[in-house]
Amino acid sequence: MKFGVLITNNHLGNHPADKWAEVTVRRVSELFDLDDDAATAEAQQARRDKRTFESKLIDSWTRHHQVVNDREVGQLAAKGDERLKDTMDSRDHVADVIDSAMADLLEAANINPRFVEYFGRPDIQQHIKDDMLAVDFSSSIHVCRYYHCDRRHDRPVVKAGRLGASEHGYGHAHHFMLAHLPAQN
Repeated sequence: MKFGVLITNNHLGNHPADKWAEVTVRRVSELFDLDDDAATAEAQQARRDKRTFESKLIDSWTRHHQVVNDREVGQLAAKGDERLKDTMDSRDHVADVIDSAMADLLEAANINPRFVEYFGRPDIQQHIKDDMLAVDFSSSIHVCRYYHCDRRHDRPVVKAGRLGASEHGYGHAHHFMLAHLPAQN
């Protein structure tokens, strides 16, 4: 597994959808082991197919990440601080987007029979849904909420939700996942 960091250095609140998509696709792509040193025609074709597969998924999943971000921003605009009490588990909010992203993955996998076989496995699909898409979508929701908190840090419901925040603001702590926030009286 490789380590990567997304940094938010702007005032917009979340990482761009295409950057989220690149990270998620990279993680998924690393699941499928290709013989990167083989010189056979089949191995060379599989490596070319993998690059095409990744490119198609980045394009597709950029749209899915944007939907997740847009929905969360919309919910924060509609519900305000009350949204902070909702779970951050993306499966509770964007299960349809997770399913659509998986359908796009399976479509992109059609480029190579080995990809179809591997990504067609139910255990691999469940792993991608639960441990990659749901986690990255939940992280995106989390970043949106921390940005919301950072702009409204003086309100009681927001203070209760600022777990892990530092004196430097949300940007230094926003990847600490919050549990369900307690209800405010």
